[in-house]
Amino acid sequence: MKKRNLLAAALLITSIGVTSCASDEEKREKEQRMEETVEAEQERMEQESDEFASDMEDEVMQAEENIEAEAQEMQEDMSDKPWADQMISLDKAKEVQEALKNNGFEIGAVDGLIGPNTKEGLRSFQEQQENLTASGELNQETIDALGLDFDLVQAQQEPKSEMSE
Repeated sequence: MKKRNLLAAALLITSIGVTSCASDEEKREKEQRMEETVEAEQERMEQESDEFASDMEDEVMQAEENIEAEAQEMQEDMSDKPWADQMISLDKAKEVQEALKNNGFEIGAVDGLIGPNTKEGLRSFQEQQENLTASGELNQETIDALGLDFDLVQAQQEPKSEMSE
């Protein structure tokens, strides 16, 4: 669209310039200069357009690479977080939270959200148990030590709990 506008403007200028010239030779020379100017401007605009498109392609490729790297990093980060791969239903998470609270561990609200308070409460509970590793991860041994009556593997197949940071 800009090229058409530029051409129209150039032709208008040419026609105005041509009508004010005295001889046919001067008219042809002005027309030739205007055509050359328009062609040069078209080439410059095409080159800028190609450079812009190339830059945009590079930026898109870089953004895709960044997104892929960030997704990989997030996945790696999540593998180090307790319960990240052991999400359980809200009801089961509430049972764990209630059991921790009943055993005197501060876990915040009993809301089914497995957040830092629940993880810390679980870790503290595990530390007090001789046969448990204080990892903050929910495992069947911890469920049993809390006196809960559910199987972790089956609980993982129920609708999942929300995770919070």
